[in-house]
Amino acid sequence: MVSALGAFRVVLHVLVALILLVSISLAFSAIMTTGWQVFADTGTDEIHQHGLWFDYTYAKTHAAGTTGPEWQWRRKFGDSVKGDEEHRWKPYQYGTLILLSVATLFALIALPLSYMAPFFVSVAVTFVVVLVFPLVLGAAAVIWFFTTASLPENNHVNTEYRIHVDVSYSFYLAAGAAAGYALALLVGIGAAIIDILMAKRGERPSFRESYFRVSTKNTRQQQYNTSV
Repeated sequence: MVSALGAFRVVLHVLVALILLVSISLAFSAIMTTGWQVFADTGTDEIHQHGLWFDYTYAKTHAAGTTGPEWQWRRKFGDSVKGDEEHRWKPYQYGTLILLSVATLFALIALPLSYMAPFFVSVAVTFVVVLVFPLVLGAAAVIWFFTTASLPENNHVNTEYRIHVDVSYSFYLAAGAAAGYALALLVGIGAAIIDILMAKRGERPSFRESYFRVSTKNTRQQQYNTSV
């Protein structure tokens, strides 16, 4: 019969896997959208969205003067931004992109570990260690972007008509992902502590026994494959 503590442990492991999955989705959405910095030019009726690696511009009228809206997607690198200071790739943008991408990569590594953590104490502890990396890198990306984007040289208010917004929805998606990593880490630590306590009480295999069980199972499988 499963004890109340054991059932609570399983609930924590399931919860941390769900939180991590949502956080990864938020981080991926932040990377793939352009709403990191958004401002509107009321003089030309244009809306500019600046992302980490590409930008989006919406104008109610074509630049050529014809009627109808105009949408334009533009990369921050290559020939499309030569001589265009406003849309040029800036260090704080590609730096944030690198940090957030590496954080997402570590989170993807931690995700399958979260599925195995309820069964092995060793995996539960390893999961907590791995999850530290997306938290630190994700938080660093959010803090760096927020502090740097607010500097005067990174504000694109060049006319009296422009209403500038320092950060927008993509930034908040990334901040939500970092907060999710923090919450997942806290819940994961709680679940790992319960795993260790239950292992000491003999209610489940210890760290060494769980590792030995996995190693022995792999060895037996290899011996069986060899014999066959």
